[in-house]
Amino acid sequence: MSDRLLPLMALATRWGWSRSKLYRLVRANAIPHLRKGPRRDVYFRERDVEAWLAAQTRAPQGGPRPAGTARSIEEERQQVGIASEDAFFTA
Repeated sequence: MSDRLLPLMALATRWGWSRSKLYRLVRANAIPHLRKGPRRDVYFRERDVEAWLAAQTRAPQGGPRPAGTARSIEEERQQVGIASEDAFFTA
């Protein structure tokens, strides 16, 4: 990990994000950033953003079901609280 300061556009390009997404995250104070210079330009410390991204990553829950334990569509609907007559698609 690098300790470089990246301007907003450099980070957007590096991660493939839009400027507006980054500005929303900055405005919500949801991503580590700093403001620098007379125009208060937004910069990101590369290692802080990488650590933030790692903290945002969630491990998949459950994982694949063992063979022979697949539930029917009706059981899935019941678990999430959808009555059969309310379902848009039927099997």
